Amino acid sequence: GPEFVSFANQLQALGLKLREVPGDGNCLFRALGDQLEGHSRNHLKHRQETVDYMIKQREDFEPFVEDDIPFEKHVASLAKPGTFAGNDAIVAFARNHQLNVVIHQLNAPLWQIRGTEKSSVRELHIAYRYGEHYDSVRRINDNSEAPAHLQTDFQMLHQD
Repeated sequence: GPEFVSFANQLQALGLKLREVPGDGNCLFRALGDQLEGHSRNHLKHRQETVDYMIKQREDFEPFVEDDIPFEKHVASLAKPGTFAGNDAIVAFARNHQLNVVIHQLNAPLWQIRGTEKSSVRELHIAYRYGEHYDSVRRINDNSEAPAHLQTDFQMLHQD
C-alpha cells in the first residue's frame, strides 16, 4: 500500500531499505536477530533470553507493565512464541546485548533506545510499521545473510 511506498522512499533517501520479516507475532525478535546475526531463525532464543533478562532485572521492567497486569503474567505471556513484543522488550534486548537499537518510523525522527552508556557501540536498525509490525533495516545493496553493521550519523538522530 501507499504507506509501504513512502516508507521505502524515506529509507531509500538514507541509502537503506526494509528487509521484511513475517508478521507472525515474532517480528520484533526476527528483525533484531536479522540485524544481530544476519538471519531471523533464532527468534525463539532471542525471545527467551530477553524475557530471562527482564525477570532478572525485574525492578527496571516492572514499571513498564500496565497497572492491571501482574509482572509475572506479563513475562509469562511474552515468553510464548507469537506474542507481540514492544518497547520494554527492545530495552531489555539492547541492555542485555549492550548495544543501541535505532527505530525508523514513517515521517518521524529516528528514535534510539540505548542499551549502554558506552560511546560508539553497535547499532541495530529496525523499522516500526502500521503501529504493530517490526522489520529489519538494511543498506540498499545488502542482500547478504551477514549481520547488519549500520552506524548512524548522529545529526539524524532525535536524542531524548
